[in-house]
Amino acid sequence: MVSALAQPPAAPGLTSGGLAPLHAGPERFEAAAVGVPDAVKGETIMLFIVMSGDGEVEQVRARLLGRFRSELGPTLVPQRILPVRELPKTRSGKIMRRLVRAMYLGEPPGDVSSLENPGALDCIPTAAPAGHDELMR
Repeated sequence: MVSALAQPPAAPGLTSGGLAPLHAGPERFEAAAVGVPDAVKGETIMLFIVMSGDGEVEQVRARLLGRFRSELGPTLVPQRILPVRELPKTRSGKIMRRLVRAMYLGEPPGDVSSLENPGALDCIPTAAPAGHDELMR
């Protein structure tokens, strides 16, 4: 039996069940929710999604933010939703949220020996310098 403590948290207060708004509509998304430092809240949620199809990014972002707000409440609405081409995964297909967070924050990725698709690390945007990051609410 695996302890819940053995898995790193996806984001503050957000579990994989909390990602249900991603699957509530007709579109389906592969996503990674990660907690990142925030000067006001301490930590906030960033959501990285792989868009399937040719959906308009701003329309998809608005729909998802609305779903999160109505289904989970304003506390768990991601600060930003960032589309990416692909997410880093292990050979068994699990998303490596630790690497997503490290790449976004500009930190060293650490051990990448189980990474199946190293090119995915280049798909993760880096955070803007403090004070220059626009909010996508």
